[in-house]
Amino acid sequence: MSNGAHDSGTGVPHTVSSAMQRVLELQSHHTSTNTEPMQERGLLIRETIPDAVKAWVSHDGWEVEGSDGAGRKSRVPWVRVYDKGRSPSAQSGWYVVLLFAYDGSLVALSLNQGTTGKSADYLSERVEQAREHLATNRETDIGLAMVFDLADHNGLGSKYEAANVVAVCHRQGSVPEDSQLRDDLQKLLRMLRLLYDLEDASETSGGKSAPMDTSPELSIVALPETEDSTKDLDWLLKQTLWTEDDLKEIINTLHARRQQVVLAGPPGTGKTWTAENLALYLTGGRKKAVHTIQFHPTYAYEDFVEGLRPVPSTSGSIVFNVVTGVLIHAADQARAVNHPVVLVVDEMNRANLPSVFGELLYLLEYREKEVRLLRRPKFSLPKNLYLIGSMNTADRSIRSIDSALRRRFDIIECSPSAHILEAYYEEPSHSNAVSGLADGMNLLNQELTSRIDRHHAVGHTYFMQESFDRNELRLTWTRQVLPLVEEYFFDQPDIAENFSMERFWPA
Repeated sequence: MSNGAHDSGTGVPHTVSSAMQRVLELQSHHTSTNTEPMQERGLLIRETIPDAVKAWVSHDGWEVEGSDGAGRKSRVPWVRVYDKGRSPSAQSGWYVVLLFAYDGSLVALSLNQGTTGKSADYLSERVEQAREHLATNRETDIGLAMVFDLADHNGLGSKYEAANVVAVCHRQGSVPEDSQLRDDLQKLLRMLRLLYDLEDASETSGGKSAPMDTSPELSIVALPETEDSTKDLDWLLKQTLWTEDDLKEIINTLHARRQQVVLAGPPGTGKTWTAENLALYLTGGRKKAVHTIQFHPTYAYEDFVEGLRPVPSTSGSIVFNVVTGVLIHAADQARAVNHPVVLVVDEMNRANLPSVFGELLYLLEYREKEVRLLRRPKFSLPKNLYLIGSMNTADRSIRSIDSALRRRFDIIECSPSAHILEAYYEEPSHSNAVSGLADGMNLLNQELTSRIDRHHAVGHTYFMQESFDRNELRLTWTRQVLPLVEEYFFDQPDIAENFSMERFWPA
């Protein structure tokens, strides 16, 4: 139980236990402004508790800091113990942290991680991997909590909960003596060291262990995953409805010719769907080995490869950290496993590709070579990393793509396909009541091709629904197909007026 000890005459707690108990009591007086209770809380969080804990752990090289909010007082204040080299700020890396519930109900001593800018899936994967590693090293305990409630369901507290690996929790009024708190802290710090050892093992073994990235950026964690034998060629044929010859041509290209291709075609030809299912086939059904991103006009090298980004520090000031992009994370994962990893880049030609890829254009062609990056003196693309891009040729023809980039990708043309449309409605679960649906699509595209080119067509997926009738055709025409045709002839409205649903699909 809490001993409630305070310095005589000052009222300042002189044990960590009593200081923690007092913070919990002050939580009932929380306000975002710097009121007297919040001033007292701030002193305990930023000075009293960190100074005392530092005396426990500083001889082992650990740093200690506390935060009760920069400017506005936070709902869930914290005090963390960390390795400065591996977790330069609370936004990044693994550390052990005291988290005080918003309603003052409990304090959790948690093995946790930076949450800023991290998705729920990312946090969950990291937690799962960490728990597996700790269990392997027999560093789990029945008294450790996997979940706790910080009573901050719409705030940062919920992210702290999601990022928790294991924790020791104490209710208000039941905070133990300092000796027990110190033992608990040492137990979690041993676990933290194990996670750091895992990272080091990954680096020194040439990436054969799953990496546990501690940088401030989003990381794609390489988790062990069993192959799904159902994701075979027959499965891929059913998913894409492509011919076996066409699929084998792409697969053979990736395995024997080069590890990057682009599926290019007009809107509605199923490029992204095909790319993602092809990626699942290549990885043996390992979903965590498939990563999909979408390029856009403002997408930059810093998003794709690496760069400096401003992030808030614990003091409230802005610092610049090196942020690793999705391509490097996928490459790190590929090095850690012995199966393919696939990066699917959707709408690839919407970005400034030479600027986004930078020096990695060279590595796409020469996988055995290395280049120097901002934070890595030697970086290469592993041979088991595959890139599958998609390009909308109506948005920008592949002829306008930088020649150096085109030379490093095989361009696979995806055209509107009557074969795929008809095969789709051969499935018993799909029905089509429109006579001559595929023929009408062909006539429409013949007209568009003769007036513009084959890149400005209308894909088969516009006409693929579980149940398709003439009313659905009318809705598809007025809401999707006609606006696309009018966009194709935006400066020739008189030509667009010649296109009507009845012309291609007479009643």
